[in-house]
Amino acid sequence: MSNFTKEGILYEIWLTTCISAGTTAYEKLFEHYSTAYDVYRADIGELERIGLPERLLANLSRKDLRRASDAADFCLRKDVRLFVRGEAGYPERLESIPNPPYALYVKGDIRCAENEYSTSIVGTRNMSEYGMNMAYKIAYELASAGAAIVSGMALGVDGVAHVGALEANGDTIAVLGSGLDKVYPPAHRRLMGIIAERGALVSEYAPGTPPMSGNFPLRNRIISGLSRSTLVIEGNTNSGSMLTAREAIRQGRDIFAIPGNVGISNALGTNVLIRDGARVALSARDIIGIRGDRGIDLDRLADAELNSTLDINTLKYYGVSPAAYIAEPAPREEIGRLEPIPEKKPVRRQEKKRSEPEAVKEPKRYSLAPLPDGIMKEIYESMPVGTPVSADFFAGLGILSGELVGHLSMLEVMGYITSAPGGTYLREI
Repeated sequence: MSNFTKEGILYEIWLTTCISAGTTAYEKLFEHYSTAYDVYRADIGELERIGLPERLLANLSRKDLRRASDAADFCLRKDVRLFVRGEAGYPERLESIPNPPYALYVKGDIRCAENEYSTSIVGTRNMSEYGMNMAYKIAYELASAGAAIVSGMALGVDGVAHVGALEANGDTIAVLGSGLDKVYPPAHRRLMGIIAERGALVSEYAPGTPPMSGNFPLRNRIISGLSRSTLVIEGNTNSGSMLTAREAIRQGRDIFAIPGNVGISNALGTNVLIRDGARVALSARDIIGIRGDRGIDLDRLADAELNSTLDINTLKYYGVSPAAYIAEPAPREEIGRLEPIPEKKPVRRQEKKRSEPEAVKEPKRYSLAPLPDGIMKEIYESMPVGTPVSADFFAGLGILSGELVGHLSMLEVMGYITSAPGGTYLREI
């Protein structure tokens, strides 16, 4: 924002604390009001006539500015800029994606996102040595040649990709699922500090927002949205990196994937992407080649290809450990997992009575860890078992569309539901 004073950002910040990320409520509000301050001044009667959900009305009716004031103080103290959609400095690429973020909090220089070859590199936290080496190699080579690397600063592939870009003295952007005052994962505190100095930290969440699990599927659309191409290194079919790939497909971005062994779970997602039309990436040149060589330093790329072998000590310097995810707790809500129910031991044939029919072996069944009380549990329990439902099915719950998409995506990642044809969702258990 051009008016970067506390008064100039206070009401914009207040609005971002009232409305869930990824929602279309901003557009509805600004059909009636010109500024965030106008929304703040509106009484509840005016807002009710717009037809907003009750939960949002309740948030907007609270005029307490203390949290917004604290967030504004943080922004001014830490040189965090606030870029609002439609104003100067807001990334042009994000303007065209579905449900673009209303505002972005940025520490560093986000202009590198306009790079012709900006590439998002994503993958699993539980990376293999192969995935780790490929993430570093391709990020290093792309950044050396002049491409910007975008990722989510998560454990595993994301962190290694950021390191590759930094080691190449290139540009890198980390998109967070929390406020910029929250270090998540804590193991990446040093990496976060270095990216803030030499790249950019980006979030649509106001300072003070904790890293809740529902935030991460929504931030994935920004990771892919800031990029011209998305590369998936490793990941299972229901991993967060696959959600980023789906967002990239919706946004019309080029999709690349690293092929892997068919029998390895980490390769399932990437191999499926390749089967369904993603381009194979064996090196940085495969990604660069699709757009020619405009803006690319081919001499530096050639040099980088000779020096792109990862030294584990390099990761340690940035505070990134290939095994850090083992001890890292997940966000509070991210607890759902598919757990096989132990099968009963088969009864020995000689112990059965003659009149007893031959036992039929049942297929392996699964149970889900119980969801904590909250919106995701409410969504899940409202779904019928075995019948696909569209997003319209949840209208009676009064959940904002952007918030709903995030929760459905998280339920899918956690294994509770699956995507079905026609943009529907299926609960099987």
